[in-house]
Amino acid sequence: MISEEFFVPDEWGLPRLHASPYNPAVDHEWHEFEEFEETDEEVTDRREIGEFLEGVEKGYEV
Repeated sequence: MISEEFFVPDEWGLPRLHASPYNPAVDHEWHEFEEFEETDEEVTDRREIGEFLEGVEKGYEV
């Protein structure tokens, strides 16, 4: 993570989430990690948590 708070979602295999249209000329790719929580919503990512965390570590090493 960048400054223990920010990340680039592509490096973690996650979609980009932008509140407004993304303009790479003036916006950065960083997303902010705030928290996580359990949900009853339908699964959209088939990775097990261990696989996801391995990807986070690999993305961080790059």
